Amino acid sequence: MRLNDPTYYRECRPQFADGCIMKRQTSNSRPRDLGDLKKLIAARAIVFTRQSERVARLAIEKPEVFAFGTLQSIAAECCVGPTTVARAAKMAGFESFADFKDLVREHFKATPPRRS
Repeated sequence: MRLNDPTYYRECRPQFADGCIMKRQTSNSRPRDLGDLKKLIAARAIVFTRQSERVARLAIEKPEVFAFGTLQSIAAECCVGPTTVARAAKMAGFESFADFKDLVREHFKATPPRRS
């Protein structure tokens, strides 16, 4: 199979179990907070790639790691490359990784601390 063969690319595209080609959607609007991001994901308004989903999960499940980590540390935590972290931010509707991180930081600041 040759790389310039159009059938090569058709066969390499991710597919759902029913054979439909997966659409990679991005959000048209920036989520207002993490709750809004969760709702957009649940409503399938945003569909992440498998690796970008790891980044979104980290932001939702461990906002403290995301809020205070660097691009490289977040990528390492998610076992993805730094470019994937930046791409996940774009898929979620943010202008940049910094905008995504700011949203998570604001959520983290607004959340009362847990008492043990």
